[in-house]
Amino acid sequence: MKKNRCICGKLKSGQSKHCQKCYTLTLKNRYRGNNNPNWKGNKRKQLPKCIDCGHSLGNFNKNRKRCRTCYFRYFKIVISQSLSFKNKIKKFFTGRKNPEQRKRMIGKNNPMFNNWSSKVPYTIKWTNQIREIIRKRDNYECQNCSKIQKQELKELNRRLSIHHINYDKSNCNKKNLVTLCLKCHLKTNLNRDYWFAYFTYIMENYIYDTKN
Repeated sequence: MKKNRCICGKLKSGQSKHCQKCYTLTLKNRYRGNNNPNWKGNKRKQLPKCIDCGHSLGNFNKNRKRCRTCYFRYFKIVISQSLSFKNKIKKFFTGRKNPEQRKRMIGKNNPMFNNWSSKVPYTIKWTNQIREIIRKRDNYECQNCSKIQKQELKELNRRLSIHHINYDKSNCNKKNLVTLCLKCHLKTNLNRDYWFAYFTYIMENYIYDTKN
């Protein structure tokens, strides 16, 4: 009976020396390490270790000196206690890095000041319907850089904006409204005289001239 049994004690089939389980294990061990014909020596990259705990940092944190848990512990204990660092954060978030320069740019001193026009509310005529009519009139395209609304939705998840040519929010006449993308709409806050002349020329010679 011993001849029909494997080293592990299980029954073996036919004339084989091992059972099926032991046979697979021997095959695996036969081609491991130095026995494998593709063996090129132990050339695994030694990953850097954390300074504090000694754990390996992994492939994603090669440039760091500490692991994530030790880094946050270090940040809380050492950095948060230093007064200089706290003052720097306060200055950064409160905008008091240079208070004298900040005072110079407030209100009328700012070159973009336009008699508090940003605080003036829109009229009742300024609705979603009129904005959609203007977008449809301009073929859902920016009239400055010819950007399509689909591209604006994909990049910024927003539709094309409507700009008042004479910068008067109360004037919602169709000839005073033009379709722009966000980038071009922000540009119109500077050099207002230039943009006013530019868009009035476009409205007179291109948009309403071709439709009439």
